[in-house]
Amino acid sequence: MKTTTIAIFVFLFLSFGFGLTGQVHAPSMAELLERYPEYKELEIEQKRFTISDVEPILQQHSESPEIDFQIQGFSLENRPIYLGTFGQGETRVLLWSQMHGDESTATMALLDLFNFLTDPHPEDQSFVSALKTRLTLYFIPMLNPDGAEEFERRNAASIDLNRDALNLSSPESRILKSVRDSLEPVFGFNLHDQSIYYRAGRDGEQVAMAFLAPAYDFDKSVNDVRLRSMQLIAHLNDSLQTLIPNRIATYDDSFEPRAFGDNIQKWGTSTILVESGGYPDDPEKQFLRKLNFVTLIKTFESIMMRSYETKSIGDYENIPANERRMLSLIIEDLLIPMGDYQHRMDVGYIANEVVENGIVYYPAQIVDVGDLSTFSGLTEISGSDLEVIQGEWYPQRLANLDELSSANWEVWIKQGYLGFEINQIPDTPGLPFSNIILKQPGEYSNRLTLRFSPGYNPTFILQSHDNNDRWIVHNGTVYTEREYIELVRNELEKQSAK
Repeated sequence: MKTTTIAIFVFLFLSFGFGLTGQVHAPSMAELLERYPEYKELEIEQKRFTISDVEPILQQHSESPEIDFQIQGFSLENRPIYLGTFGQGETRVLLWSQMHGDESTATMALLDLFNFLTDPHPEDQSFVSALKTRLTLYFIPMLNPDGAEEFERRNAASIDLNRDALNLSSPESRILKSVRDSLEPVFGFNLHDQSIYYRAGRDGEQVAMAFLAPAYDFDKSVNDVRLRSMQLIAHLNDSLQTLIPNRIATYDDSFEPRAFGDNIQKWGTSTILVESGGYPDDPEKQFLRKLNFVTLIKTFESIMMRSYETKSIGDYENIPANERRMLSLIIEDLLIPMGDYQHRMDVGYIANEVVENGIVYYPAQIVDVGDLSTFSGLTEISGSDLEVIQGEWYPQRLANLDELSSANWEVWIKQGYLGFEINQIPDTPGLPFSNIILKQPGEYSNRLTLRFSPGYNPTFILQSHDNNDRWIVHNGTVYTEREYIELVRNELEKQSAK
């Protein structure tokens, strides 16, 4: 009798407990990354898209027996908000993305995840089957379709949905609250994007992903619900450090009584805030999209196996803090001419994303000068052995851009002439962000003025004291002289094509 009881227990443990590794191959991060091109949703390859782009993808997935999407309600401007369901497991998990309309990285990752769930690679099929029987996953893949339409944070009434958990003044907020209350999920994932200018602690790199187990009161108390969030984040941190070392942080946990994450934690769902930050050479966040995809799958594995339970509050608290201490460019120890005297200082820039006529530009400006030793730069150069030289306006007025294009402008740039006066500057979209410094007769322009103050963005020359090599600092970027000439050449060709 005793032997029979033990055998039954072992069978039940392997079948319904968490003996996953004995039966199911949970894909490693390396395997998921290798197979990711098979799962990437190719209909969406840029971070600006709308519900009209996403809706056909959701409808196509609904034709599969594996996942179902239904309209849960409508936004203020009557755009559909979908709820997706996958699986029949006991543990319920709710994920919602794009609560802020301009934060779309996780939405792209969810679209990739839907491909993983509905058409898995043969090596992933057993894992997906296990997910289906042990978890039920619910998705709201775009909570703020009106904001997404304009790629703006707030909804059509200019309400920040993440500050509307108490008033529930917006239909989008009421939908999220209703779904949460009806499902009562064990885990909830609040998927966002943050600024690219965060650093992981004092010594880390640019933050790629930040996490938070939101507080549910001003004392930042920890009950079993919040503890699960902390443990799961700590477990994810261990896995992700192999992919993005020193690029993971925890978001500020100050209690915000109006926020959904804080309240959903209070209402009994273990809530994890995920913030996609920045990564080198990833302006459209396609690498971070892939990282989100992998993170979500490993999260489901951890929940299914309850492997997060091995982690402690201390493990969570040891993750570096999310610090707003990144700049796009820091030129250190630069000797700045200021009239009759010179001043040695660090100069820090930030570039911001601007869209005009559907084209994305990144205008930069100086945001701070002085001692910037507590900041990190996405690009850092030492100016201690460099001379600052003011660029000059070419003394001869030119008729138009065609005359400039046919002139010997390359030699002029090498002579230090970085700006040109043009009689007829075309009214071309995007020209205010042009890489050519232009002005019309009688127009004042400070683009070559050596004003190193917050809000300014001078173009100037840096020359080495050692070998007279030259660099040109333009729009918060340091170019070699040859690189800058190629930049101007490309701009002239682009303008002539218009």
